[in-house]
Amino acid sequence: MPVRDGAGHVRLAIESILRQTFTDFEFVIVDDASTDATPAILAALRDDRVRLLTNATRLGLTRSLKRGLEVARGEYVARQDADDVSRPTRLDRQVRFLDDNRDVALIGSDYIKIKRGGERALRTVPRDCLGIRWRLLFVNSFAHSSVAFRRSTLEAVGGYGDEFRYAEDYELWTRLASKYSVANVPEVLVEYREGSATMTATYDSAAADVAEIIRRYRSGIRVPRGRDLTADQPENISIQRALLFGDANRPSLEELDHAVGAVLELHQHFCAFYGLTAREAARHRAWLLNRLARGFLRRSSRRLEARALIASASLLVQALRLTSAIALGRPSD
Repeated sequence: MPVRDGAGHVRLAIESILRQTFTDFEFVIVDDASTDATPAILAALRDDRVRLLTNATRLGLTRSLKRGLEVARGEYVARQDADDVSRPTRLDRQVRFLDDNRDVALIGSDYIKIKRGGERALRTVPRDCLGIRWRLLFVNSFAHSSVAFRRSTLEAVGGYGDEFRYAEDYELWTRLASKYSVANVPEVLVEYREGSATMTATYDSAAADVAEIIRRYRSGIRVPRGRDLTADQPENISIQRALLFGDANRPSLEELDHAVGAVLELHQHFCAFYGLTAREAARHRAWLLNRLARGFLRRSSRRLEARALIASASLLVQALRLTSAIALGRPSD
């Protein structure tokens, strides 16, 4: 857990870890040269599980994370931000999951997002590996404070990178997900405070980093490798995200038409890269067509337009045909 000038919330964050039902852990805290009351709060800790590191000068989040990982001795590593709270059973749940699923390298969970005004909102994330890998092509699939991972696989992909200031976690998840299985536990294990240190969910402050991470991830799964398309430009990714996830963007029908084509083209490369069978690819494509159809319906519900309704109906018909083909044992139809 890195912390810098976190006196306002760090006590709650620490208590949430020290009161875990799973007790066999070391708690590595890296104080990034805090100038508020944080050093005094940390110095007052009286728990043998705490290992406190203090940076002589400010290193920043990523370098502080790396310093903590250098001294960590556990097989598994769980992340915690200094202004977030872990539910009491978090570590127990994630350790048992990693013990029972040896192929999984990274595990996260649903979370409660605490907004700046104090409002609380449930945030759910994809549970299965395929859903997470697909969503990472558009948006982060993990809250940083919700994750635990195998130290060996983290080291195998090179650990946290230094290139991105805000989205260092997102970039790492794309590298892990490209090589290993990943998952999310279907329950709330953390409470994430908006404006926390990682800031990866705050796209306004990290838009350039996020767009470049998405571009690289997409480029890596395309054939031939490294091929870039206009569909991967930030403004086009934003339209695709609006179509699939219904964010605040208000694209035109023409932009949505182009987005559908780009998403379906990307899906072909996605299925090939991850080795989906014809049946698996057809099932996922049918799900995707339904999702795209709902995107057009959201658009037409704001402004009743025949073209949007027709496009949505066309996508739904394609999805139904695929579903029927799967049921009849002809997934390639």
